[in-house]
Amino acid sequence: MDKQAVHAGVRERVASLSAELDYHIREADRIRGALDAAEVFLQCDVDSPPDYSGVDFLGQSMHRSLLQIAERNGGTVVTRDVTGVFVEAGLYTSRDDANIAIHDTLQKSREFTKVGVGVYARVDRTPITDGPAASRRPSEILKALLLQGKQINKGLAVDALHEAGYDFGLRNPQRVAGGALRQAMRALDKGRRTV
Repeated sequence: MDKQAVHAGVRERVASLSAELDYHIREADRIRGALDAAEVFLQCDVDSPPDYSGVDFLGQSMHRSLLQIAERNGGTVVTRDVTGVFVEAGLYTSRDDANIAIHDTLQKSREFTKVGVGVYARVDRTPITDGPAASRRPSEILKALLLQGKQINKGLAVDALHEAGYDFGLRNPQRVAGGALRQAMRALDKGRRTV
């Protein structure tokens, strides 16, 4: 057996082990996120009566109202309770419409994470203050990395965001990275056209 064949076999084995290690790191991050969500859920007091005093439902957006409700109730929002309040306040005529709007608002918000069935908790996100991850938006992180001359494709976007310190939370990393890469590429293309 010659040296080239041995080296090729070793390189192949190293690449295989590296891919396996990357997979296990991603799985560990996913499990860590699920454990964090479970810990937040265990700290939630979902059985105590919610406090809605001082929340002006008519004078502000639903998102702002939900933030105020979370502040008054230990950082949690129980959609079952909040739905009735929005109907009583006259913002919605049916509980179904209110429930759909509340879930839609909470799921789109970066400030809440789902910790149980119908239970959302306020996320304490402290911004990263140095490096390309200073922006909390993944598209801005990828745009900064592309401007630095790094080659990033769809397969490498998740790894690039991990290395930059981006926290995916409970969201699907491939989906977030794919969308962020498309937005970053569009922003760069738009910048090139205007120059």
